[in-house]
Amino acid sequence: MPNNLVFNNVADQLKTKVYGDDNGTTKAIAVDSDGKLLVGEISTVTTVSEVLNVQSVDLVDAVTTVTEVTNVASVDAVDAVTTVTEVTNVASVDAVDAVTTVTEVTNVASVDAVVAVT
Repeated sequence: MPNNLVFNNVADQLKTKVYGDDNGTTKAIAVDSDGKLLVGEISTVTTVSEVLNVQSVDLVDAVTTVTEVTNVASVDAVDAVTTVTEVTNVASVDAVDAVTTVTEVTNVASVDAVVAVT
């Protein structure tokens, strides 16, 4: 039932579920044990202008332009990046296959492997 109001006199007992629509099927939005939103695979992102405070990224297939990335805990793999303007405060990167242009990188704790930088 969309758009229903939820009332409870005790704030600690106020609990509600949030639902999303999946091609006409209503599904509850899932969170992990810490209450963080669980997001599955994202196939295409057109533009990301700024990213802050990312816990972890498993795989990035191809990136054309990264303008600014700040406070990333870990990245497991990046397949190809064309242009990186600025990266700061990255705890770890496991593998980067290819990077064409990097303008500025600061405060990266560790990078396990970079295959090619042009």
